[in-house]
Amino acid sequence: MFVPPLLLPHPGPQTVPIKDGVPIDARPPPPSAIWSLAPAVRRRRVPVPALFEPLAPAAARTRGRSESPAVALVASMKTSTATSFTSKAATTRSLSPAQQLVEASRSSSPFIDGLWILDAHPCRTDKVRHLLSPALAAFLEDPAFQYSCTSLGGHAAPGRVDWRAIYPWVVDVLGAANSQACLEPELEIGDDSYASIVKRFDKTTGSWMCNAPLSENILPFAQFVVAVLYLEAQEEARKRTEREQQIRELLQSECAQEGNPGDPGLALLWDTDDVLELRVVLPDGLGEVSTSGGCVDCGEGTDLAEESCGVDPLQPVKSILWADFDPQATGPDAARSAPPGQYQVQVVLAERRSGKPCHWACQVSVDGKLSVFGGTWGNTDMQDVAAFSKSEPASG
Repeated sequence: MFVPPLLLPHPGPQTVPIKDGVPIDARPPPPSAIWSLAPAVRRRRVPVPALFEPLAPAAARTRGRSESPAVALVASMKTSTATSFTSKAATTRSLSPAQQLVEASRSSSPFIDGLWILDAHPCRTDKVRHLLSPALAAFLEDPAFQYSCTSLGGHAAPGRVDWRAIYPWVVDVLGAANSQACLEPELEIGDDSYASIVKRFDKTTGSWMCNAPLSENILPFAQFVVAVLYLEAQEEARKRTEREQQIRELLQSECAQEGNPGDPGLALLWDTDDVLELRVVLPDGLGEVSTSGGCVDCGEGTDLAEESCGVDPLQPVKSILWADFDPQATGPDAARSAPPGQYQVQVVLAERRSGKPCHWACQVSVDGKLSVFGGTWGNTDMQDVAAFSKSEPASG
């Protein structure tokens, strides 16, 4: 017959005596044993098109990886040139010869077209009035401004004044235009640029009366100066914005071809021979990771310094990548997760080598979300790009 065991009360927690002189390490493991504090740092080179050259199709750049960067670059240039010629020919076939001549003379920028108009008709700023800001156009039509031109000439009858004599007044006109139209950046002129703009306005430069303009031309000249400087500033801003967008698109395309961007994953690209470094400040005072500390897992093409195809040299893409964390993976070779918390992404100017404007772009990928930042480098040694939070990894 079965006899059930006697149910005894649980004895409670047991104590184990500790021998004297035997230390017990009850400290938690170091953060490096829990989190990945040393992600992969990569550096590879990609062809960056010359200023405002159309980007090659992604297929052309992918095809070039199995050949060589130089071959891919030449192929992309041929592809973009052929596409541009075909589209332009298809557009101009339906136009009359006169219309085709007009279309051929137009540039890709309305501001450049406006500058051409002013060079051909320096006294007709009304032809480019639609390209000016409304406040600036109102300033040029302000009766007070026009009266100052008449009073400077001394009389309404034709006469002559010295170009150098009206230079201080032109500086005051630009100051008034900046203030009334709230221009940013402000219009400025110097001695050298003033002499150059006088030559553009007065086509008789070099003759005996080149320094004696008609007083009746003082008003058109002042309007010409304001319009030219404004259009040139707008064209520079347009070029800067277009180049920044081009670098961003190129970085996104190159990162997409590489596959998994990492989590978190960061990449940096710029278009000059200046030395920029990508830096990430880790959360909770765990230190920082920078691309200046060496190169791990460098891609092909790092030994290529220049190309002779009419484009810029190959530019580096610097990346900081954390491997994807798998909560099911175990063992010493299992990838550890990036530490959770608040990260700070910075771009550091390590060395300034060129006097060209440096256009840069930085891509940040975290938890499957992509963000692209960029701009034109200013007069700083370091820029804070972005801050992001990394969530706690899910347990297996």
